[in-house]
Amino acid sequence: MRKIYLIVFVLLIPILSLNFTYLEKLPFIKISGEIVSENESEFSLEFDRMGFLILDGKTIDISGGNTIMRVKKEGDRFKTNLYCGDRFGVGANVYVEIREIKRPEKYMVPGKDLSTSFEFDTDSMEVSVNINLYNEPVVPMVLVIDNGIEEKRIPVEKSMKITEKLKEGDNKIYISTFLKPLNIEISRTEIIINFKKMDVLKLTIGKKEMWNGGKVSFMDTSPFIISGRTFVPIRFVSESLGGTVLWDGEERKVTIILNGKTIEMWIGKNYAYVNGNSVLIDPGNPDITPFIKDDRTFVPLRFVSESLGMKVIWIGSFQEIFIFNPN
Repeated sequence: MRKIYLIVFVLLIPILSLNFTYLEKLPFIKISGEIVSENESEFSLEFDRMGFLILDGKTIDISGGNTIMRVKKEGDRFKTNLYCGDRFGVGANVYVEIREIKRPEKYMVPGKDLSTSFEFDTDSMEVSVNINLYNEPVVPMVLVIDNGIEEKRIPVEKSMKITEKLKEGDNKIYISTFLKPLNIEISRTEIIINFKKMDVLKLTIGKKEMWNGGKVSFMDTSPFIISGRTFVPIRFVSESLGGTVLWDGEERKVTIILNGKTIEMWIGKNYAYVNGNSVLIDPGNPDITPFIKDDRTFVPLRFVSESLGMKVIWIGSFQEIFIFNPN
């Protein structure tokens, strides 16, 4: 019987290993964009897991799936910025910008004479740029692609696709068109994709488990809600975010230090000091104060997190809280 148990355990090891690898794996994020007119572009976003998705400051999706939105031109560029995180505490920040440095008004007008689109996903870490002309080019032209490392030159055709490998961090790709006989630049477009993986802290009301970066740990007490405010055991949460927590027993004061910011709070007091400035913890409810329960100091989560420059997302349907650093 022991041999059978041993065989089953050995067989389970690779399965368990694959499962934990999946938990730490970045969610699949796919972003497509197309310039549909001179002043408007369309972005399509796909997110494959349950969690949260914030686009340009708005929480637009918490269950995975596709989202399409139109973006107006700001000056000479179209841009969008998203944050996402899954229920295992794995997330990413993706910033995309399309900038027209030199417009091809005389020869090609976006949305009228040509369409430019791109597609980027976190699995392949590649961006594909598609350029389609509605008519055959009258004058021979050359397309120049510069990714900061090498330069490629290809003849302009009615339909073209360029694929470039990206890295985590800043990526800039310049796409220029030149009149072939005279080597005169007639257009120049810059595509910026800034991709950064980030850890997200996920807590659940009434549960001791805490997910961060695909790894789970356990607190000895759980978050709960009082008067519509979420309270958390501050030492567990702050230290998981990389902060430092100090306790002064004489003053009954807790000090939290993170991201170059310092918060001082007193048990039973409805005010705090943030970088030396006095502020109310909850202007709408003076009864919200830090307190001690089961030898643990509990503080209002949103006030502390946002005072430290963190972003807090509340998913009411699952009683889940996501905390991450947007910078």
